[in-house]
Amino acid sequence: MWPMLTAGCNRGSSHAPENEDAHSPFGDRLAELRRQIYRNTDTVFEKALFYKPLDGSAPDEIIKLAPLIVQEVDGSQPVDASFKLAGPTVYYESKTVRVGDQDQNAMVFSWRHGNDVQFRDRAIRMTLGDDGFPVIFETNVNSDSQLRILFVSKSFEEAAAAGNAAVLPERQFLIETSVDNAPHVVVARVIEDGPMPMGPFVYLSRDNSSFTTLICRCMPSQARQFVETAYYELRPASDSNEPPSSKFPFDLDAPAKILRIPQSPKRD
Repeated sequence: MWPMLTAGCNRGSSHAPENEDAHSPFGDRLAELRRQIYRNTDTVFEKALFYKPLDGSAPDEIIKLAPLIVQEVDGSQPVDASFKLAGPTVYYESKTVRVGDQDQNAMVFSWRHGNDVQFRDRAIRMTLGDDGFPVIFETNVNSDSQLRILFVSKSFEEAAAAGNAAVLPERQFLIETSVDNAPHVVVARVIEDGPMPMGPFVYLSRDNSSFTTLICRCMPSQARQFVETAYYELRPASDSNEPPSSKFPFDLDAPAKILRIPQSPKRD
């Protein structure tokens, strides 16, 4: 059985080929991109739009896991339509992800900024622990992204500490595998565990709606002012002929290939 991860705030692309030399010129570029991803997580927005799920638009367990979306804006009024969620609608679908030696439930949420003429699609996938708490968060900007960006829960990082004595070179967290093994992968941040299973705050920059960070709802806000708050409708991905999530190659590698997954404990 995979580690049972309980929680509480007070608890403490195409991707690069697997044999790509992490110290080649291409590898040097990836190293700088990884450092930029780490720096981005500290970004604080001056002004932003805030989107949250509409009560009753999906089952309660889906609403609780749905993301709270914070889109940075440039401060102009009225807010440029390219920043706004289309609909506004967020699509959801359940998945199964292989983690370690067993399959785990996962939820994918996807949405679109702009309109049918000029738009940007975004999505996140949350892999759930045995207790229903999110433990791995994956983001994708588009299929040409050079990096695969992940976030993990604090409890998952702490579980990884049991089998990994030190953070590896050019990495920031124990859960991260070596840059030689996965130069295209970066764990951007460790997220606090919430008091119950719930979706994260998702922060998107005004530059192409790129992900800057994900945080727990129990962590301090990284936006100084919300200039507009709106509700989005949750709809099953099956309601759309081509949901935004269909464009994202989440399954290029299973998490066990790109993270130092905690070992499953033996049964008594």
